[in-house]
Amino acid sequence: MAGSGTLVLLLLVTMYPLHVGATTMDSEPVLTFHQPHGSSFEGTMTLNGTSSFSLRTASWSIVDIGSITGVEVLSGPYLTSATPDSDGLFAWSLDIDVAELNCVCYIEIHPGDSVEIDRPFRLVTYLGETPNRQPVLYSDAPGAPLASSDESPPITNRWVNLTYRLVTHGTAWNGSYITANVCEAPDQVCLAEPQGVSVSSSANASEVSVKFDTVGAGLHDGVWRMSVRAVDALLRSSNAMEVTFVLDSTRPVVDLAGPTVINERQTVHVEATVNDGYMGSDTTSTWTLRQPDTTVRGLTADERLTEHHVALTLNTSGTYVLHTTVVDRAGLVTNATHVFVVENIRPEPMLTADGLVLEHGQQIRVGPEPTWNITADEIADNEPVDFLWVIDNTTSVRSVSVLNATSFERSGLHQVELIVFDDDGSTNSIVVDLIILEPVSDATSTSSVALWGGVAVIVLLISGFLVLVQREQAPSDLPKWTPSPTQSSKDVDDSTNG
Repeated sequence: MAGSGTLVLLLLVTMYPLHVGATTMDSEPVLTFHQPHGSSFEGTMTLNGTSSFSLRTASWSIVDIGSITGVEVLSGPYLTSATPDSDGLFAWSLDIDVAELNCVCYIEIHPGDSVEIDRPFRLVTYLGETPNRQPVLYSDAPGAPLASSDESPPITNRWVNLTYRLVTHGTAWNGSYITANVCEAPDQVCLAEPQGVSVSSSANASEVSVKFDTVGAGLHDGVWRMSVRAVDALLRSSNAMEVTFVLDSTRPVVDLAGPTVINERQTVHVEATVNDGYMGSDTTSTWTLRQPDTTVRGLTADERLTEHHVALTLNTSGTYVLHTTVVDRAGLVTNATHVFVVENIRPEPMLTADGLVLEHGQQIRVGPEPTWNITADEIADNEPVDFLWVIDNTTSVRSVSVLNATSFERSGLHQVELIVFDDDGSTNSIVVDLIILEPVSDATSTSSVALWGGVAVIVLLISGFLVLVQREQAPSDLPKWTPSPTQSSKDVDDSTNG
């Protein structure tokens, strides 16, 4: 019977009342019947009414709702007449031979392609000679189109109040009553056999009000399906009207899980585990972040991976407070916070020279060609840093990551210190000794000067030595030839020749 009740609910949920005001073509399409629900027909069914749209392509069908499945028993492609009326409305009529039908039925008129709506308009009828047919329940809003099947179920923390339209045939409501049963159905399917429950009801000529106390019935929080039937004084049961409702009387329980200490620019994942106490619960979360400077901001779409899972990448050190507000279907609220600390990483300077990694206090030779450089672009930090070079404690160069020969005024030994700063003011440094070899051209010139200077000294030494040697040879060592005063020059010549 539960299956047939579900089917009948789907079939009857959109039936319209007797009279609906005229509408303009800009509003929702409307079709009205001049006959009331529960009208009886024998032989020929004659219907008429008005519509706010053309019925040129309209069609009709009759469905027996007294059977378990609901069966179409008759149909046709056209209305009997459809003519323009005043105020932009159309008057229509429909005559159908129903002499062979004996049922509790509804007739539905399909608009066709006249309007952008493919939902039918329905009227409950009793066809045939059988008197005192079963009552019919249905639910709709006057003048509204078909109810949407994906409407959110009503939510309650105790009472469920329902109102249905009632169609009776030859009997009054006196002596009639409402029966109901419920089952837990988080996925629109009952987890167990439905159980009968007591409800209170009241009725007038065309409407039944039902009131159900979920707490009195001992229901726990969850998603429930309720089936309602009207039983008349002759114990004839109507179709079943089914409704899904959410019973939620407790706040959700929220637990935030995530690390308490991370490094700057490291992604931190925080996930909220939410338990609302029943299967099929649905909650939403709002997230805010209080930053170290006490300002509060919401999370971006990129930071919210899911409703209850966030991922943050923060570049400022300090203490953060992540706050979430979780709201369940019933509007019950739970707040939770997660405190974590973002620690600054002290920058670690790294120097390289032609691919060689330098250590603190190391001495390195570069040159003599001026194509060398010292690079500090590989810093062991996860955020941007600034550079300060100090040369021989006298010269400084800032905001560059490379030193080369143009940074030095002379060759020789230099002390080079690299100091790095991050955005949190943390610093670190490394010192190396740099020996810059003299360029090849300067070395050659110096060697030439030294060589010629040495040659000149040697020449001077040799010249001085020769002069000294000549001075040491005395003239007395040579024989002196002096002519005698008594000798004639001839004798001298002869003596010389001899």
